[in-house]
Amino acid sequence: MMRFVFLTFCLLFAKISFGNEVAPKMRQPHWSSKVVDTYPNASPKKVVFYDREPNQVVKQILLYPNGQVKTETDLSVIEDKEELKAVPHGVCLFFTAEGKLEKQMIYDRGVLHGTMKLFYPDGTLQGTCGFNQGQRDGLMVSYHPNAEKAEEVIYENGKIIGEVHRYHEKGKRAAVIPYEEGVPHGCAMEWYPTGRKKTVLQYRNGSLHSNSKDPAVISYTPDEVIQEVQDFCEGKLVGLHVKYHANGQESYKVAYKEGVKEGKERFFSIEGKLLGEGDYIQGKPVGKHWRKAENGVQILSAYFDDRGNTIEPIMEYNDKGQLIAQYSLLDGKNHQEYLQWHDNGNLKVEYNYNIGKLNGEQKEYYLSGQIKLKAMYVENEKEGLYEEWYENGNLAQRAIFKNKGLDGLYEQWYENGQLKTQEHHVMGKLNQEQKHWHENGVLQLSIRFDLGKKQGLYQEWSDKEELIVSANYDQDKLVGVVKAWWSKDLLREITHYDEKGKLNGVHEEYYPNGQQKALVSYSNDLLEGTMKTWYEDGSPCAIKTFTQGLPVGEHKEYYSTQQLQEKGVVNADAKLLQIAQHLVFDEKGEMHGEQRVYHQNGALCSCVHYEHGQMHGSKAIWSADGVLVEEANYNQGKLDGRFFEKLPDGREVVYHYKDNQRNGVHEVYYPPNEYFAKTKAFTSFFINDQLEKEVIEYNESGAKVGITPYVHGKKEGVAKIFSPEGQLLVAVRFHQDNKEGVCMQYYPNEKPFVETPYQQDKREGLEKTYHLNGELAKLVTYKNDLMDGLYQEWNEAGILVFEAEYQEGKRHGRFNKFYDDGSPYISQTFIEDELHGVKKKYKKDGKVIESFYERGKEV
Repeated sequence: MMRFVFLTFCLLFAKISFGNEVAPKMRQPHWSSKVVDTYPNASPKKVVFYDREPNQVVKQILLYPNGQVKTETDLSVIEDKEELKAVPHGVCLFFTAEGKLEKQMIYDRGVLHGTMKLFYPDGTLQGTCGFNQGQRDGLMVSYHPNAEKAEEVIYENGKIIGEVHRYHEKGKRAAVIPYEEGVPHGCAMEWYPTGRKKTVLQYRNGSLHSNSKDPAVISYTPDEVIQEVQDFCEGKLVGLHVKYHANGQESYKVAYKEGVKEGKERFFSIEGKLLGEGDYIQGKPVGKHWRKAENGVQILSAYFDDRGNTIEPIMEYNDKGQLIAQYSLLDGKNHQEYLQWHDNGNLKVEYNYNIGKLNGEQKEYYLSGQIKLKAMYVENEKEGLYEEWYENGNLAQRAIFKNKGLDGLYEQWYENGQLKTQEHHVMGKLNQEQKHWHENGVLQLSIRFDLGKKQGLYQEWSDKEELIVSANYDQDKLVGVVKAWWSKDLLREITHYDEKGKLNGVHEEYYPNGQQKALVSYSNDLLEGTMKTWYEDGSPCAIKTFTQGLPVGEHKEYYSTQQLQEKGVVNADAKLLQIAQHLVFDEKGEMHGEQRVYHQNGALCSCVHYEHGQMHGSKAIWSADGVLVEEANYNQGKLDGRFFEKLPDGREVVYHYKDNQRNGVHEVYYPPNEYFAKTKAFTSFFINDQLEKEVIEYNESGAKVGITPYVHGKKEGVAKIFSPEGQLLVAVRFHQDNKEGVCMQYYPNEKPFVETPYQQDKREGLEKTYHLNGELAKLVTYKNDLMDGLYQEWNEAGILVFEAEYQEGKRHGRFNKFYDDGSPYISQTFIEDELHGVKKKYKKDGKVIESFYERGKEV
């Protein structure tokens, strides 16, 4: 029973913070909605909800074409440059087209504020991240698909603080990276999934930086043998860069200065034998550079002048001595002829460069020696004839480039030599006739272009020479009749366009079995007349009427046989239709009259009355088994009279409205159970949407457990909380919705428990807490709702066991603990919430352990 008392206590004392909310706003009975955007078939795309005034937007919902919610966003109106602007404020939910939650965000007046959550497609949590006024703040955690933690980071004001922790999929740590001032700083480590060390990195102020003891980077093999060592100075490579073989022998060594190589670069065999070397001056290679493979075969030969340019072409070989590359460098970039060979000795590429840019004729070859590509380049851009071949020697494509774009005839072929594509281009734009063929030689597509725009007859054929699409274009706009077929004589779609490219006339669609799918008429790109759709078995799907794109008259939708079967509805008569909804619209496209929605079992789901777009009259909603879920009455779009709602947990809510405002009694009832019949849980009274008189809460047995007085919507007077047995537990006075004066909490025996003084809803002065025996248990001094001054605690024997000093909510001064006999246990001092100076811990045997701290860190 105490849970009811706890609920009342929370409602009474909690300061509701928006950032703590995790659920979207519940749709209120008095809200109105408006469809502000639709799909071409007139189904809702964007729906906006309003509070009592037209400019008071409170929620926006975007929908997929299948009717599933895409996003649900709570909104608020703010003033922006003297204009009212609707911005996200509260929860924003993102869903997949299948209805699965994929993201949850929280906003404060248009700025991210609160916890953001991401989800995998199967619904498992992918990650969470806190935001504070648009900046990352607090804990950020991401998870692997198997729900194991992947990464853990703490942000403060948009910067990472502390350590970044990463984990492998099976839970073992993958990396730890320390941060200071939002950038890596200190020793970072990475591990293999086996748990063995992978990399040790030293950072300083966000850059790799060696210290006096350790190089900036040490990499290890999976067997935890050192593989590579690098020194950095503020992010630039310096000193020795060394790599190792698995046996510990050096495999590579070079020195760096100011981020570039300086001195001799050497390569070594697994036995320590020199395999290659070359000199660098200020990062540029000079003199002779050579290298051999482990088997002693030379794999590199190069000669450089004192500016780092090659004197003769660089020669590269594989470990069998076969030449595989030959090229020259100028200013560190490929220059003039660049050649590569396959391992079988056949030429692979034949490029030409001009200081790093492709220039002149370029060729590529297959392993067999057959040419693969031939092209001309000017300043890294294709220019002139471009050709590609299949390995069997058949041409794959041919094009001409001019001024960075296709120009002239462009052709593609299948590998069997059959023509695939034929296009004409002028200055990069399609022009004249374009054709595509199937691999069997049958024409697939034919269309003409006029400088990039479709013009004239467009046709598509299947590989069986059956016409499947026929249309006409005028300057990229569809005109006339468009037809599509599933196969010969089996119509798929027929649509009519006028000379301006707008839909005009009848549109028909058919299923592959020949059954008609849709029959729609358009006028000037807008739906006009009766729209009929069918399911594939021939049963009706929907019958709707439109005038100039607006829904008018009766609109009916029906369930499909599959939908009924999925819900276990057995329909003996296959021809008997089960209606899903029956809506009625006026000539302006607004709902008018009785609107009905049905469950799959045929039971009425809802019945709502409208008058020219506004709810007017009764509204009722039922469950599939006929239980009333909601009942209300509206007068010109405004709630009027009794409003009833049955919540999912079985509780019942009754409001009374007048002119869309709560007026009169508001009551909540517990659901009946095996012990109690339906009993009242909550009662209050409203005048013009403001709480008046007493709000009273009851437990399930009917006992009164909370009373809060209200005047003009604000708490005013003494609020009380009672135990289920009727004893007073809490009494606090309110003035203008703020706690004012002493708040008294009592033990169940009605003896004082806590006395807390309040001024304008903030704790101010000395708070006293008592033991059950009446002895003083705690004294706390508050100033402006923060602990400020001496804090003391006593045990039931009246002996001091704890004392501390606070300043503006932070520990500041002595902070001591005592044993129950009053003898010292811990003696320490804090400065601005950080431990500082000597900390003494007194043992029972008389020993004293001392430790020393400086601003929170042990020294």
